[in-house]
Amino acid sequence: MSSPGTIQRLSGSGMPRSSSPTKSLSSLSLATTATNKGAADIKLRPAHRTDIPEIHEILSHYIENTVLTFRLEPPPWYELLHKLEVLQSQRLPYIVAVTTGPVTPKAANGEVGGDGERKDSATGDEMDQMDESGTEDVVGYCYVSKFRGEKLGYERTAEITIFVHPEYTRQGIGKMLMNQLLAVLKDPERYPEYVGPGHDGPLAKKNSKDGCNEKVRNLIACIAVDEDGPKKGLGLKEWYESFGFEQSGRLKGVGWKFGKSIDTIYMQLCI
Repeated sequence: MSSPGTIQRLSGSGMPRSSSPTKSLSSLSLATTATNKGAADIKLRPAHRTDIPEIHEILSHYIENTVLTFRLEPPPWYELLHKLEVLQSQRLPYIVAVTTGPVTPKAANGEVGGDGERKDSATGDEMDQMDESGTEDVVGYCYVSKFRGEKLGYERTAEITIFVHPEYTRQGIGKMLMNQLLAVLKDPERYPEYVGPGHDGPLAKKNSKDGCNEKVRNLIACIAVDEDGPKKGLGLKEWYESFGFEQSGRLKGVGWKFGKSIDTIYMQLCI
């Protein structure tokens, strides 16, 4: 299990920056270089607002090319920023996996791919300011959000979202993210950097009887059954099962994307 900030060596050949302007991931530079002999250093840390452009690009790839999300168009980047701020206020973990070491400059002019929606003429400048960290690249992220958040009776149940940069899959990054997320949820007091001061959330409220922090007790993952994927879509189900998740239900034909009907499976883990 990774502790916060732990650097791990991952095997696999490095992938160069894409030169294609049509790919939403083209502005993601990868830290592996020829001098690094095909190995990348990865660390985990809490997400920052400056990570949003790269998170947006990773999400846009999966929206435009897969059925792993039922979104049909990438959201505007500020929607993702608002999501981060809400989760931080609720003291729910939002974790990113990043490369470490020197990287090439990121895209300028606020280019974020997807629908490119902007609020005003200053938005591009703000995006540039958010995208100037220069020493790390986001290659994966995960977070939990309230399950049916408007219904407070579900407050001790959360839903997981996890994505890995497509050129970094099958290198253990998803496992790193999941292990860290579960560690934080099981013992949030041990990881204040991930669940800092906040309000209005299951990790913030006090139980009036014993004074203990309420915690997320049930974790839900809703996965699309991609029949073109590994094991006809059940490979992802088995991946969740490796962390102790169990199938709680299957909804048939509830999704429609790329001209086909798609089932979803609900996986559940009692923490």
